[in-house]
Amino acid sequence: MVAEQLDDKLAETRAASAEMIPTDKRELMERATQDLEKNVWQMGLAEGDEAPDFTLPIARQGGTVTLSAVLREGPAVLSFYRGQW
Repeated sequence: MVAEQLDDKLAETRAASAEMIPTDKRELMERATQDLEKNVWQMGLAEGDEAPDFTLPIARQGGTVTLSAVLREGPAVLSFYRGQW
């Protein structure tokens, strides 16, 4: 029941957000998402898999950070934000 309510709310939020994006950009984003779902999704990690170590830039402070350094402090969550800055 709660999952269904969340799914409904997410669908509403996606629809409202989509209306704020210009049509040409929205179509490009939809094509890119479909391409990712078809070609890249299966390359991801499965639940329980260990992520390989990687290095990412620190956007505002400069420098870099590694997954291994973050994991020494505790669990890590990596989230990708696709949008305009």
